[in-house]
Amino acid sequence: MTLRTAVIGVGHLGRQHARVHAALAAENRSRLAAVCDINEETAQGVASERETAWTTDWRALMGEVDAVSLATPTESHAEIACQLLEAGVHVLVEKPISRTLEEADRMIAAAERGRATLMVGHLERFNPALVALRPHVRNPVYFEIHRVGEFTARSLDIDVVLDLMIHDLDIVLWLVGHEVGVTDVRAVGIPVLTNRVDAANARIEFASGAVANITASPTRLAPGPASRSETSTSLTWSLCAPRSNSSSKPRAREGLPPSPARKAARRSRSPSACSDASASTRSSPG
Repeated sequence: MTLRTAVIGVGHLGRQHARVHAALAAENRSRLAAVCDINEETAQGVASERETAWTTDWRALMGEVDAVSLATPTESHAEIACQLLEAGVHVLVEKPISRTLEEADRMIAAAERGRATLMVGHLERFNPALVALRPHVRNPVYFEIHRVGEFTARSLDIDVVLDLMIHDLDIVLWLVGHEVGVTDVRAVGIPVLTNRVDAANARIEFASGAVANITASPTRLAPGPASRSETSTSLTWSLCAPRSNSSSKPRAREGLPPSPARKAARRSRSPSACSDASASTRSSPG
């Protein structure tokens, strides 16, 4: 049986979900049954692009679909997801999962009652750079992360922690290990353009000894040319982790004595030294 899917909320991010669903349908991996948006013109436009049906009422999808992408404003996530999940509809919800922990718990409970799958769209886990990095990270010691973007009016119902920093919190927990407890959190946040926290910094210490220093801001508070304008998010990660003691020492090629430079390099290596991996990427904030 072909999986019937739909996208609820086809604004900035929902359009991307609709594009992916349509691509999967073109490969006969699922069928995009409909898109939904409270703005009729938007719903019709995306439906026309993706050659599917449309509706302005997500309730009309009940019984017509098996799974949905939920990309509405965060404040409506719990209400919509809970009803769908209890009806047995699988839900991929855009981050953050909800506005509050209580709402998130309700969504999880609804998924259990409906025996449906609830997944949060933490896409950074699928970032090619992080996918390549993950197998090489053992007992990370220190993270320095800066996620700075340009202010948009798309996420005014949540603050910068739930909108941007949540990506990095998720990745740090993923790399450190979800079983490792947090021993201390020190954070500061300030409103700049709204009445919510627009810029934040958090220092998180873990039971393993790892420390993460994370900064997030959609307002480009960092010094820079006043005329600089970018519509993407600038992300810089630095990760420090001890070298593995299990790695074998490099050997000189057979028949050739090691060069002075190679000897010096060997002497400079230390099992306790940290290897630094830094990466800068630009991606649409989401």
